[in-house]
Amino acid sequence: MLGRILSKLQKKRVLLHIGLPKCGSSSLQAYMADRAKAHHDMGVCYPTAHRLRSGYRNHLPLAQMAPDELPRALKQIEAEAQGCHTIVLSCEHWTNALHICNLASLCTELSRIMPDRTLHVVAYFRSPFDFADSCYAQFIRAGLMGVNRPEFYADGAPSIERFLHRFEMLRGYPLWSIKAWCEEIRTKTQGARLSLRSMEPGDLPAENFISDFCALAGVAPPATMPKQNLRLSNRKLAELEYAQTLIDNDSHMAARDRMIAHDFGRHHPNDTARIAGLNIGADTAQAIERTLKAEKSKITQLFATRTTRLCAVPVRDWHRRDLLTADDKAQIARYVGSRQRGAA
Repeated sequence: MLGRILSKLQKKRVLLHIGLPKCGSSSLQAYMADRAKAHHDMGVCYPTAHRLRSGYRNHLPLAQMAPDELPRALKQIEAEAQGCHTIVLSCEHWTNALHICNLASLCTELSRIMPDRTLHVVAYFRSPFDFADSCYAQFIRAGLMGVNRPEFYADGAPSIERFLHRFEMLRGYPLWSIKAWCEEIRTKTQGARLSLRSMEPGDLPAENFISDFCALAGVAPPATMPKQNLRLSNRKLAELEYAQTLIDNDSHMAARDRMIAHDFGRHHPNDTARIAGLNIGADTAQAIERTLKAEKSKITQLFATRTTRLCAVPVRDWHRRDLLTADDKAQIARYVGSRQRGAA
């Protein structure tokens, strides 16, 4: 009852969390979904309307919606949030597919359908060195950033450099350019209050980015940091990467989970250090460092948090090494071949 009374005294708003990809969004969404009822009683609605009911439990159906369908959907969300001062919408698709998604239309329709609510857009960023590596790891596993997977694997030996090149050709700027990301987001969200935030430890006023977001939303932070998705080992990622040079994309997606579970040997689950052949090399690290130095003063102006750790250059050994021997590749080829014959 007290929450309802306090809710009426709060300024009404929509808190639109747009990612970025590989910046902890799924952990945040799980926390908000698990506590949706308690938060609703406090005046903060994480709508079930146009939200996935399982898995990531984000608002992907809304993010993938045609612009002309948004008004009806937003009215349904508004009805569910009746009595709440804050509506929280969350999906990293709004930045994963930033160049082609409905973000601009969504911001326009939110202002039109809910004129009594202030629109506050929130985006979290991580170190561009780790961001580049994590994006490629996710691309290997399931795809990311709109880079066409069949074309990528059909066009020569896969590598993180080729992935980064294809992203730049698609979007017009390097994946690691924080300033370019911010400028495109600002273009898509004109008229909204925009909060660009570093999720790096020490840059945030809160203990972690979920606690930081909870402070923005006006709900209690988690007692402990929720479990985050674990990165596959470098060895397992190398296995998946090589297998996709042998089979088509549909076959890979059908076999992916079985391949992740299968032990091909020399598998070290904790081998996630960013020094292997799947990670950025010295040339790319130097390019990121040059970009950071050129953009640092502008990034500081754009961000609502500190950016000291975000713009820091890590001291690492950027050497490359092969993770698969000829025997490893032959074993993977036999496994893939046997699976395809079994499916046939």
